[in-house]
Amino acid sequence: MIKRLLALSLTGAFLLTGCSSEPKLIEEFYSQLYLAVEPQLDDGYTDAQLSSIDTAEERNEFFSVGYEKVDLLIQNLKVKAEAALPQTSGNEKETLSELIKMYGQYSIEAKQAIRLLSNYDNECPDATKRPAGTLPTHACGDIALTVTDLKTASLVCVYYVSAKFLGNSSGFDATKVDFLNSGMSADVISQGCDAFSSSASLLGYPHRTSRWVVPEKMQREVDSDFVIAVADGLYTNLVSDVPILEQAVYGSWFGSCSAFKSLEARLPNQTKSGNCW
Repeated sequence: MIKRLLALSLTGAFLLTGCSSEPKLIEEFYSQLYLAVEPQLDDGYTDAQLSSIDTAEERNEFFSVGYEKVDLLIQNLKVKAEAALPQTSGNEKETLSELIKMYGQYSIEAKQAIRLLSNYDNECPDATKRPAGTLPTHACGDIALTVTDLKTASLVCVYYVSAKFLGNSSGFDATKVDFLNSGMSADVISQGCDAFSSSASLLGYPHRTSRWVVPEKMQREVDSDFVIAVADGLYTNLVSDVPILEQAVYGSWFGSCSAFKSLEARLPNQTKSGNCW
């Protein structure tokens, strides 16, 4: 997705101004990107309610609310972008179309998570009901972690990608995009979102996962119950209270040598520390 947008950006400047006789719907799309993100993701639960959650049904309901909120946020971006699309042409139209595809895929993934949570016991049986020697799939095992971390990982990259490829558009101000002011440095956001595979996807990298997905020969590298997967077969240890994307960029990696070297090459001016096999 990011490579496709980059190719489009090199063929000409983004103008996206529309016809003077029509309302500038593109400006409404920009305004949607400028809206503060936190209020749009408020799950409606108080701290007291969260601390009292003690059943699987309540937990699944809570996480479903999180996915519903992010789906609504993304759908609002998609609807505004689709409304502006007829007022664009050429490379500008193609670029906006690619952003719409990105929003659409993110929404699909959020809805898939909601469906899984609604039938979690059947789709993701506990250890006593799974075949011997198997582990929960990524979708089951990481579903709660993913929605918890999206504000420091995938959703940041959705907004970063949007701002990056609208950066030369007439009337667009990237400094107003809320998630570019997420507490992480601009370098962390740009390096991480550009380097990690499918970073602007709920199912992409980086994401937090259980230490038990790490192969046995690498377990000595793990020092906590959870790790951050930065690529297929490549991990870094989790540090509490540090954004997931920042840990993935600056953490010490361990895992597959081929994945290590490939990902390292995508981070500018960085020689990564760590071990590989």
